[in-house]
Amino acid sequence: MSTGLVEILQSAEDKRHTLLTWCIENYSKLYSLNNNNDTSKVNVANTILNELDQFICKISLFSEDNAEVYNSHYIFIRISQLYCLSLTIVKNEHPGKIFDSGELLNKILSEENITNYINDSTDNNNNNNNNPTGTSTASTSNKKLKKIYLYTPAKDLACTILIQLHEIYGHDLSSLASLILTTIFKNLKKLMEKSKYNHANFMILLLKLYNSILRNSKNHNSDIFTTFQSKFVKLSKNVFSDIYNDKQDFPVNFISTIIEIWKFNFINDTFIKDYTKGNILDTLYLKFIEHEIGIYGFSNDYSRLLTSKTLSEILFHYYKVKDLVTLDEIWSFYVKVYTNSISRDVKSGCFESIIHFICLCLAIDSNFLSGSNYLQIIRSLSNILNELDSIDYKMDELSRSLRYLNNVNKLLLPRLGDLSKTEILFGIVGTNDSEIAESSDESLSINCSVKNQWLTIVQLELADSLITSLSSSFGTEERIVLKMKEKLLRLATCDIFNIRIRSIKLLKKFFFNFPEYLSDTIEDCLKSLTNDFNLKDNQFIFNKNHGNSLLITNLIEISDKNYVSYELIMKITIFATTFIKKHTTSTHANLYYKGIVCWILLIGLMNYNDDQYLAMQSSQLFLFWKVLLTHSFTYHNEDELYKNLEIRNHALTCLLTFLNKTKVDKDMARQISYLLTKCSNFNHSVTLKSKKLDSVLLMNENRILQIYLKIHDFVKADFNSSLLVLIVKNFSNPNLYTEVSHSIFSSLSGGDKNYRSKNEGKEETIMETTVNNLLRLNDDFAFGLSSKVNGSNVLQSSIKLLKKTSSTSEFNMEWNPNDYYWYSSFENEVLKPISSSLSVDYLVMLYENQDLNTSEFHTSPRVTTSVVDSSMDIFSLVFPYLNNKIQSSIIENLNLSMFSRTITPLRRIAIAANACVAIHNCLSIIQERDLSLDENVGQLLIDSIKKIEFYNDSYITQLKADCIGLTIAAMVRNSPEELKRDIIKRQSHILINNVVEVDEPHFRVFHALSLASIFKYNPKFTSFETILEVIISLVKDPHPVVHSWSLKALHILLEKHLVIDISTTAKLLGILESVLTNPSFGIYGSSILRYNYNKQYDSHIVISQIIKTLTETVGPNIPELPKSSIESFKNLTISGLLSSNIVCQMLSTKIYENIATFKLAGIMNDTLFIRCSIRTIVDVINIGIGSNYFNSNFTLSHEIISHTASLKGAFECFKLFGQLFKLQKKQLFVKDMDSLSWIYLTLYPDSPCVMQYFVEWIDYSVEDDQYWFDKLYMLFNMPRSKIFDKYNKTISQLFKSKEYNSIQEAKIKGEEELSINDNIGDISEHKEADKAQWQTKQVILILIKHSLELSYKNKKILNTLSKHVPELIRMVCQASAMRIRTIKSLGLDILKYILDIFSKVKDTEIPENSILSQQEAQIISALMPTFNKGTSPDIVASAINVAAEFLASGVAPLNRLGRISRLLIELLTSFDERSSSIVVGESVIITQKAKRKIELSLLNAWAGMVQTSLHSDNEELITFTQGYWSTLIPLWIISLREYVMVKYGNTNINGMNSNDTLLESKKTKLELYEDVWLNFVEVLGSLLDYDQNLILKCLNKEEIESFMFILFSQCLEAIVINFDNHDVKCRVLPAIHNVLNCKVPLTLLFDNDVYPELINILDRIILTGESDEKLIVVNIINDLISGYIIQNSSQELFLQGIDKLYELLRLLMNVISELIPFIKYNAVVEPGSGKKAFTKVDTELLKSAFAVFELNVNKFDDVFKEDLYSCLLFIIGRIYEVDNRNDIVPLILPLLKSIIYNILQNGTHVTLLDVFYDSTKSVIFNELSKENKIATILILLTTGYSGFSRKELDYTSELLLSAVNDPNTSIVAERGLQRIFNNSLDMPSCSVICLNVIKKCAEDFDQEVSTEQANLRLNLISTFTKNIFAKDKSKFQSVLALYLSFVIWFSELSTTENKTVANIIVELVQLDPDCFKNVVNNVITSKQKVKIEQIVEEATLESSKVRDNENASVALKNFN
Repeated sequence: MSTGLVEILQSAEDKRHTLLTWCIENYSKLYSLNNNNDTSKVNVANTILNELDQFICKISLFSEDNAEVYNSHYIFIRISQLYCLSLTIVKNEHPGKIFDSGELLNKILSEENITNYINDSTDNNNNNNNNPTGTSTASTSNKKLKKIYLYTPAKDLACTILIQLHEIYGHDLSSLASLILTTIFKNLKKLMEKSKYNHANFMILLLKLYNSILRNSKNHNSDIFTTFQSKFVKLSKNVFSDIYNDKQDFPVNFISTIIEIWKFNFINDTFIKDYTKGNILDTLYLKFIEHEIGIYGFSNDYSRLLTSKTLSEILFHYYKVKDLVTLDEIWSFYVKVYTNSISRDVKSGCFESIIHFICLCLAIDSNFLSGSNYLQIIRSLSNILNELDSIDYKMDELSRSLRYLNNVNKLLLPRLGDLSKTEILFGIVGTNDSEIAESSDESLSINCSVKNQWLTIVQLELADSLITSLSSSFGTEERIVLKMKEKLLRLATCDIFNIRIRSIKLLKKFFFNFPEYLSDTIEDCLKSLTNDFNLKDNQFIFNKNHGNSLLITNLIEISDKNYVSYELIMKITIFATTFIKKHTTSTHANLYYKGIVCWILLIGLMNYNDDQYLAMQSSQLFLFWKVLLTHSFTYHNEDELYKNLEIRNHALTCLLTFLNKTKVDKDMARQISYLLTKCSNFNHSVTLKSKKLDSVLLMNENRILQIYLKIHDFVKADFNSSLLVLIVKNFSNPNLYTEVSHSIFSSLSGGDKNYRSKNEGKEETIMETTVNNLLRLNDDFAFGLSSKVNGSNVLQSSIKLLKKTSSTSEFNMEWNPNDYYWYSSFENEVLKPISSSLSVDYLVMLYENQDLNTSEFHTSPRVTTSVVDSSMDIFSLVFPYLNNKIQSSIIENLNLSMFSRTITPLRRIAIAANACVAIHNCLSIIQERDLSLDENVGQLLIDSIKKIEFYNDSYITQLKADCIGLTIAAMVRNSPEELKRDIIKRQSHILINNVVEVDEPHFRVFHALSLASIFKYNPKFTSFETILEVIISLVKDPHPVVHSWSLKALHILLEKHLVIDISTTAKLLGILESVLTNPSFGIYGSSILRYNYNKQYDSHIVISQIIKTLTETVGPNIPELPKSSIESFKNLTISGLLSSNIVCQMLSTKIYENIATFKLAGIMNDTLFIRCSIRTIVDVINIGIGSNYFNSNFTLSHEIISHTASLKGAFECFKLFGQLFKLQKKQLFVKDMDSLSWIYLTLYPDSPCVMQYFVEWIDYSVEDDQYWFDKLYMLFNMPRSKIFDKYNKTISQLFKSKEYNSIQEAKIKGEEELSINDNIGDISEHKEADKAQWQTKQVILILIKHSLELSYKNKKILNTLSKHVPELIRMVCQASAMRIRTIKSLGLDILKYILDIFSKVKDTEIPENSILSQQEAQIISALMPTFNKGTSPDIVASAINVAAEFLASGVAPLNRLGRISRLLIELLTSFDERSSSIVVGESVIITQKAKRKIELSLLNAWAGMVQTSLHSDNEELITFTQGYWSTLIPLWIISLREYVMVKYGNTNINGMNSNDTLLESKKTKLELYEDVWLNFVEVLGSLLDYDQNLILKCLNKEEIESFMFILFSQCLEAIVINFDNHDVKCRVLPAIHNVLNCKVPLTLLFDNDVYPELINILDRIILTGESDEKLIVVNIINDLISGYIIQNSSQELFLQGIDKLYELLRLLMNVISELIPFIKYNAVVEPGSGKKAFTKVDTELLKSAFAVFELNVNKFDDVFKEDLYSCLLFIIGRIYEVDNRNDIVPLILPLLKSIIYNILQNGTHVTLLDVFYDSTKSVIFNELSKENKIATILILLTTGYSGFSRKELDYTSELLLSAVNDPNTSIVAERGLQRIFNNSLDMPSCSVICLNVIKKCAEDFDQEVSTEQANLRLNLISTFTKNIFAKDKSKFQSVLALYLSFVIWFSELSTTENKTVANIIVELVQLDPDCFKNVVNNVITSKQKVKIEQIVEEATLESSKVRDNENASVALKNFN
């Protein structure tokens, strides 16, 4: 029998480790069984429950000391989770078990006697009455009879399990509620009697249990609950009183749980009855917001969220459940809460509550935000700004409120479909086409009313987010788009500044999506400016003209040259520069305002996207800047000075923008530095003082600093030290920014503090100043604090240009990062006193790049803060490059400021934070760029850093510690290694001594972090073991500060220790598990101080981070750890996964990902991590604040929102699944993710993680998911609401269980669960028209495109897609009909793939047709919308090419495609038109650039068609295109010439051409040709191959060679640029071949400057290219050799460049030697060499290479032939010697034949053949295959070689005769014998073989031979006879007699061939009648003579139509 838990623990040494291991192992095992639906799961769960019940009973009976060894709330949570999972599994089999468990646990909590339980348990375990401690059960139980109601571990465990039991089975435990509640309050009463009874964790647990009972009970309105609630109210008031009077501290979660429980008071029926008569919301405001609940709840970071949730749930109850209030009243309530609050804590909490309320409503009503609803909500909430404006709030506060509303938009807009978003947008603008506009007051839409300005601004911000989301999808009706444009243009020129600038910001995005309106709008604005500039001064309206100029400047940045002509830009330039030239410094009346307008125009012009424009304008601009900035200005009054400074500010902004867009060099930087110096001098010379002047001077200084940042690289080395001192003063001057804080609640808002009284808080502001407190102030400049300081990390706005390297890591100081949760944007505002606003510096939208594809928009903080930020940046960037003395001086100056005695406390902390950030950024740059610090400077810096106090400030402490490490790294960087070690050792020992000697916790923490930092930046020279030992000793210190921060230091240390041994890892795992489970450490324990401290600095998170780091470091060696260490590793990892902290969960999933990547099986339970990840993803579908206290991912949950949504966590889970796809683990999750992934694709289609998930899904699922395409197609057309049906049904069921079923009864009827697998193909009509949004469709199209790309290599994908061609084309039709450019482009790309792939696939029903034939009309329908009005020229250009591909695809006959062909033909006429516009379909192209783009695209399309027709030999297509060749060829040639001229032509730097107009950018023009020129070269090359006269007749004789050379050189350049691109090379190389093959002499090719480059390129291709590339290179080499020989036909010329020819032969030989390396001279041919198997391409390549030798060697001069022949014969000989000779010999035989023939013809080098034959004959006769042997011998024989011996000739004769009978060799042998017989009289060897064969044949007359053999012999003797007749008639008679003998033999052998024989005889008679007669009469026998006569007669009788028989008959008769 297996050992029970109690027995296991009894013998265990480390009981906590053993207990946790038991829990984790059983949890993993049980969950796997449950997940797999294993039948044994109930028995296993039952056993576990019995074990746990026994354990719980046992520890409840232990004495305090005995129980302490098990005391660990961390483990108790795991036990609770295991307990509840077990109950979940057994509940159906044992339904009473839940109640029994609850009853037992309540008894333990109430300290009742449980002897019966322990006896029952022990009876079940073999009557074993022993307990782990050996004490008597009876005596122990007797001791426990007295109830003390204090903390015990058993009660902790019981309470923990009861909480989770109520969260899961609250209804089943309702009958126990009164008993448990009684126990709770008795325990609470006792715990709160005295401080010594306090137990932080247990107090919280008791209240959480109370709340869980209330939340999950059916009767929270019953009398009994009312009774207990009155007790709770009393307790609550006492607690709040104690906090106020500073009598006692409380755990933060104790307070937050009290606030949660207060909800039930407010929703109690009694309360509602009492206050229904009045306004219940007023009562709620008074009793919740203004009461202690709101004051204390909102003021703490860790209670604010639960306070917000509680408030929203109360309001939800009033609104949805009780129907007491309307939505408008709720929004008014929230507005009141927000506007009446002073602190940002309440404001953030207010918005968090709003979001939670909306999401609760959205969960119960999926249409809650649909249509106009969301706009109504935003309009109602916009009253916040109206209220603030009415009470004269600062702009900072208003802009912050705007940010809050924008954050609401970011969170909730993904929940809306495109249809709803479009309705809202139309409602905002006030078009009459939307229901919103009709149903709402027109005054609510955006307008210029001062009264509604903030409502308008809020709606403009919402419209910005909507347009970002919708892109141009809402612009289906031009009328509405134009109306929207007109409305926004009116706002852009209105009198209200804030509306004006925000309207322009929105218009910029509007025109970005509708660029076709750009040109007209800019023209109109410029026309308006021109007209107004001509008006009289008093008629000039600045606001209107300011709006027009600002609009023009913003639109210039997005002015695509396809839409806005270069000429228009030049008009604006001339307009602005002309005025500024005349009035550069004028401040008179309207000249000043006009000057401002012109400078704004110039600022915008700096952003024009043309690389040449700025170069042309720079000289004029610098002239303006010099005139304005370097000369002193004489002013007569303040107004004149102010105006001059304003003009200077705009000029400086123009310079700043110019520097953003141009390349700065040293000379320019020096020039600018001079300007800035002069400008600064003028500013300092101003003596007038006023608020107005101070403001403009400050802005001036800010601009100067911003410009210095742009040129710092060029001035850093010689930066003015005096100026730097002043700059340092900007962020450290103790006499600046000393105003008193306005914050009332600063003392209550600290996240790192407990709840204390207000008085104590005020003292703390002085006594315990921290950055955290400073950041919570309501001062909008926070005592001069930099906006870079945000409390969690260092923002590096200007240093972000630094590259991340392995030597530096991002410095993030956040412990419990908020960014995992949805509310992070609201929480961040709490620590953001410094608010930025567009109104502060509206020109930021011009001088900073803004991404128009997102709703993010960078704005500037107030100018004072901006100056501080820029000053810190300059210090950080310049300081590292100063000399030692200046560096020391700067540090001393900084010290004077930091340590000034006159400084106020809050200003002191601000300066310290600024200085630390600036120094840290400076040191980061030194580290990044490998710079160094002098040792004295470094020591001074270290001393200064240590001298900065505020050790209790975690932000400054971490910065200081990191600075220590960075400084020491900089000090030792360039020192010798020994000195490095000494310095680091010395500094480390100082810190270690401080750790040992100083007891103060914060000091120890600083020194520990500093030690870790030293190792972080100097790991090579620092002792890891020494520092590790120190830090581990600190980790074991239970003080919360020391413990938590030393863990942080340990993490820093381990992150940089790349190799760690197994023993150290095991030790660390043991320590980490020990401190995690020990109640003396971390958040769980009795200490309230420790609980509150660890709430902010959670040691559990750091432990998870350390485990993750260890996993990455130890990696695959984890299995080598000892068993106990592996158990600890699993315990820590899975415990993190089971925790309720999302950060720990995600760290655990990353550990799991690493384990999976290392492929370490058996360590982790896959299903746990998959389940957690899937639940994390589910939780984000409806965001909100979670209600469960414990992680319910693995059990049931009855909460609508169980866990707080974590969007970041969800995306990380998607990343995990993407990795698991690659690791072949998709089966773990892909089924569960099926519906979820589609929901996410609907909600977050722009998420890279979701996108990558689907790419992996396509890559890895298409093989085994037959419905993958159906799913994509379904989602493409599915109504948005149907995608959420499954989720909504689940939520509806939860609402039923929560007694809310009456609310949504109508909604949930008829809803069906969505299951994509089960509904494939079932796409029914849906009531709601809101389909998937366009971004979702875009992703689907990207996936379809990706699958089409994969189909080229994957047949299964191809087969799937081929079945869905109609659906594919339908999707393309929908895509092309949409207005969005990216969607149209994707549609065209997909159509292009469809044509390319499926035009070749035949229809199974009609095999002669393509499967696309039936889709002809649909393809045309998909193409034509791409020519609609408003379509981008880029899309039109692509569509033209796709149309041409469709024509050329052969899908349909050309006569049926008249619409497409007409379009392409008609467009050719555009080349004759001089207009700058062109019409393509309905699309109007208006600019010269766009027109040229269309023209080139058209030429490219025709090039493609011509190319396809020639390659495919398509007669129909050739005929169609041929009619236009005469037009096209000249246009292609002209276009190529233009391309070359643009590319290599001279550019007029001064910007003027002969027509005195400014030149357009060369880059712009080149862009037009880059994608098409190569196609032009290709098609011209193909036409050269087809008929070179077509090209040559279009060129003059003088220009033919130069043009061809240009083509050639462009091709070479394309290869060089795209050398790694195989496709490009395979396109370009054939074009080169065609150019060279046209026989036009290219003498320049062999020029000494050109030829080496050519050879180098070909050489590189041969070395690195693929075989198909080399094949074309071989052809090119052949062309070059032929070309050289033709051009250098005379011997003198030939010899001059012979080295060039040999270079080509070398390349050719390289090709051969790479494939057959044994041919090299120094290669040793050994047995087994040459066994490489050749591919088909390799064989073709070898054959071609040898063929080039064959064709060209004989053309060489005789001087070189011997060497070449020797070399080639050597190579051929080598080939004969290798093992795979039979594969290669056939390839070299043509070359061998050519060589032998040429040698014998020449007759001078015959000995070469003898040597070759002698060395190879043994191989030829003995080793070669029969086929190769015959072929080789025949070549030698028939070319005339006579070196054979008689024996070899006899052998050959026999070989040939035997080969004739072999089917494999018969053809070769027969042809060979024919050639031998032909040459028998000329070649002795052939003669011998001929005679041998004849003799052999004659000897075989008596043998039977086949008819084929007989025919062969007859033909051979016939050939021999004819040769004799022709060449030696003296022997003819005897040979004729022989021949007649063979004829007679043949006739006897084949009686059916008499006619053939007769014809032969007739032929012989005609050959020589006299000789024939003589032979018949005198030579042959009489028998033979009779036979001949018989043959002739029979043949004559058989043929009725024999011609010329009479002559033959007469002749024969005459023989007698």
